[in-house]
Amino acid sequence: FKQKTAYEIRLSLVGSEMCIRDSSYFDLFPSASLSQKLGLTEEIQVSYSRRISRPALQQLNPFVNTSDPLNYFSGNENLKPEYIDSYELNFLKYFKTVTVNPGIFYRHSKDQLARSRVLIDSNTTLTTFTNYGTTKTYGAELIVNGSPFEFWNLNGSASYFNTDVNAENLQQGFVNDGYTWSGKINSSMRFPGIVDVMMSYFYSGRLVVAQGELSPFQSFDISLNEFSLPGKKEICSRGKSRMSGCPTKYSLFSGPQTLESELTGRLSPMTKNSSSLRVTFLLPSL
Repeated sequence: FKQKTAYEIRLSLVGSEMCIRDSSYFDLFPSASLSQKLGLTEEIQVSYSRRISRPALQQLNPFVNTSDPLNYFSGNENLKPEYIDSYELNFLKYFKTVTVNPGIFYRHSKDQLARSRVLIDSNTTLTTFTNYGTTKTYGAELIVNGSPFEFWNLNGSASYFNTDVNAENLQQGFVNDGYTWSGKINSSMRFPGIVDVMMSYFYSGRLVVAQGELSPFQSFDISLNEFSLPGKKEICSRGKSRMSGCPTKYSLFSGPQTLESELTGRLSPMTKNSSSLRVTFLLPSL
């Protein structure tokens, strides 16, 4: 066989205007990739890309929510978009029904969008959003895709990485770093005309932030689509479960003082367990 080298270069032009404050920007977002065949079933790839992450409306809304008298919540209308430069080196190995993809990566983020907590008084905190100066993440990842059977598609990934946060643009001493790992598994089983079953599981280890750390968490999601009467009725159900580990830990800084705080709660205001059922009747056309 003849070894082949493939390459791709892309350049995107993006202009946008923020919806709450008068702020506009125009940027270039290049991406490039290079791949080399090492054999009939092996390949190596190297790539670079630049991305942007814009603040969501909830993150920009300056309205202060005081429904919890001890924990206020507010957006930040002065947020900037986050820019991410990503570098990756991957090796691919193709088997008959499985693809294995180990790789290493490095990501540099400028103005990372993140949550922060500040003390208003001795009892009350305010949670809001802010931009970290820079965040560097580097590590290794393993991705596996396969189809054990014709009706079953299974894929999963695991990564071990270091995060280095520098938010001294907010306050001196707002730096942190640490290693952690995460993993996820997705399963999709399709039985034509009968039922489709999709399941996913995600786990994240301890995450470092400028003010401390967030404890590990995990989640499980299952979706079921049933077609009991082909062409007539469709039954769809979906369930979610978010399982928290230890209480979330924060280190809150207020001027020269440091308050160690341990909070029990989830990272988002979603319920621990939820489910839904939808039944759709497909009526014949007149």
